[in-house]
Amino acid sequence: MEKHDFIEKDIVTGQYGLGVRFLEFAAVVSYGQDLRRCAQNEMSWLVNETGECVILTVHSSGEAVCIDKRDSSRPVHITYLVGGRASLHAGASGKILAAFMNPTDIERFIKEKGLYRYTDKTIVDPDEFRKDLERIRQQGYAVTCGELDSGIMAVAAPIFNNESQIAGGLSVVCLPERLDTVLDEIVEKTKKAANQISLKMGFRMNANISVNSSVAGISSQGK
Repeated sequence: MEKHDFIEKDIVTGQYGLGVRFLEFAAVVSYGQDLRRCAQNEMSWLVNETGECVILTVHSSGEAVCIDKRDSSRPVHITYLVGGRASLHAGASGKILAAFMNPTDIERFIKEKGLYRYTDKTIVDPDEFRKDLERIRQQGYAVTCGELDSGIMAVAAPIFNNESQIAGGLSVVCLPERLDTVLDEIVEKTKKAANQISLKMGFRMNANISVNSSVAGISSQGK
């Protein structure tokens, strides 16, 4: 735990205390309470409509953090751990958050975190990554297949707050063979659920979207 900054040792007393990583996660959870409360019904509706795993993510220190989930009832399904983290450059859950970040912070992310290749489908070229984010921003949703984990497909839509800034992302995650035939339907349902959560967060649908580097004071800068 010390290695990953969840605890740290006081060099004077030799005692251990809570580390930066733990305090950062606590800040994410604290902020996420409002988002989780607003998303409860829509997440349950979406998992019932699609039959697939639904996850709720927020941005923290250059990563997408899962703060809530609804598991699929299918015998074979994808699942995620609350508190789990994923890079912003691979997978729909991360990319939907990155697409609405400040461009300056995207450049910092590329420089400090790098574009690690998780699979042969991961985008690792910075220019291609920037173009992909612009495309996601323009269409209002992200669809990825096998970028973070081979054999996993995901659809994600953004959630905005009352200041028209990105507050989180809502994603449907499943096996590609199940999503291919109903992709358009899943996209529309994911967008619908995300829009409803945005309204509960105080977002006005006719408002101009503001790109934002951090949410509720949670730092976007990588360690």
